[in-house]
Amino acid sequence: MFGTGDLELAQELEKRLGDATVNVITQNRPRWFSWFNLSRQTDAEHPHRRPLLLAQEVLQMPAEELIILRPGMRPIRAHKIRWWGEQAIADRQLAPPTIPTLLVEIALDDGSTVALEMYFSDARVREAEDELSERLVSFALGTLFVLAVAQLPVSIWLVRRISAAQHDRERMLETVLVSSERERRLLARHLHDGLVQDLAGAAYVLESREPGDAMSADTQRAMGLVTQTLHQAVGDLRDLLVDLHPDELTSATVGDLIADFAVRACPTQTVSVTATLERPVSSEVAAFLYRCARECVLNVAKHAHAGSIDITLDSDASGVRLVVRDDGVGVTDPLPPEKGHIGLALVREAAADLGGSLQVRGGNGTTVTVTLPPG
Repeated sequence: MFGTGDLELAQELEKRLGDATVNVITQNRPRWFSWFNLSRQTDAEHPHRRPLLLAQEVLQMPAEELIILRPGMRPIRAHKIRWWGEQAIADRQLAPPTIPTLLVEIALDDGSTVALEMYFSDARVREAEDELSERLVSFALGTLFVLAVAQLPVSIWLVRRISAAQHDRERMLETVLVSSERERRLLARHLHDGLVQDLAGAAYVLESREPGDAMSADTQRAMGLVTQTLHQAVGDLRDLLVDLHPDELTSATVGDLIADFAVRACPTQTVSVTATLERPVSSEVAAFLYRCARECVLNVAKHAHAGSIDITLDSDASGVRLVVRDDGVGVTDPLPPEKGHIGLALVREAAADLGGSLQVRGGNGTTVTVTLPPG
């Protein structure tokens, strides 16, 4: 049946459709400032029974809807289809082809007028449309090509300018690096030929004095202290020269420089240095080995309270190894920076940058092993 205006019929239909159970949610909220009274807000959910379709809803059903009742089946609420009013059907209908007409009036001799209707295809119009589209596309492409050609010189100028600026920047950086290296070499040369030689000569003069010279004990003690200080200053300056100009560090000189520094840094310990580099190393690796050995020797002199120190530097096909052993109090690995061992942490990072490693073993003294790859 379709929607009806008969109330009794609508009530009868409500009874025949039966009831439905729905879940009803009841919310209780304070009237004012509900967000500040969250504890007074409640939500309750309970099932509620109501007719599947009320009589008032039957009375308000539109004319195109109907309810189908059949024995043994659930009620069906359907929509009546009008093919002339359905948009889905109208979208599937194809419009008839448009054929232009031409009306020509012809006057006859007897004064009457007849009409001549002519029908023709729109193929020529479509051909003209296609030709016009091709011309417009060609014009658009030609315009874009002309625009690209016009912008090409500007683009080339910009690329060349950026390349020139990059080249100038690289050349400036290279000049700065070369100037810095030149200044370092000049400073190292001046220190080596001037101050180092003067201090070494002064120490030699003080050491070469005659034993029988009339001097008091205090004067002799002061002269010995001055001589020792001069030797220490010469050694420190030589270390500074190595830092300023590490290119002089080679496979042949690194062992002697390490031994010289170890003897000066640990005057009260027994120092043993063995350097057997079968394969030559670069100046960068030689400088790193020297700095690493110097850091280890300084740690022994300051913290180990050792009686002897043994330094071994060798190389083979597997790589380069530097081993520094002492018989002091010993340390653990990793070394805590707060106890003055941050230098070894920096050495470990430098070794990692060169592709190597640093290991520290404690026990009866301390053993520091630095391993670098070959090459």
